[in-house]
Amino acid sequence: MALFEKMQIREASIQDLQETAKLFDEYRLFYKQKSDLAGARKFIEEKIRKQESRIYLLMEG
Repeated sequence: MALFEKMQIREASIQDLQETAKLFDEYRLFYKQKSDLAGARKFIEEKIRKQESRIYLLMEG
């Protein structure tokens, strides 16, 4: 079975908030910004609740 066949793409929901915030914080760190997990969580939560962004996650399994 090819690797891509084990992957699933889905839209992030409020239930994915913690994991999505961690990814966003890692993105910030990559661009030499300070870590702010609480700020990332608040930002992502607002975007999801207000439907201002669509965030997609690539999940294994």
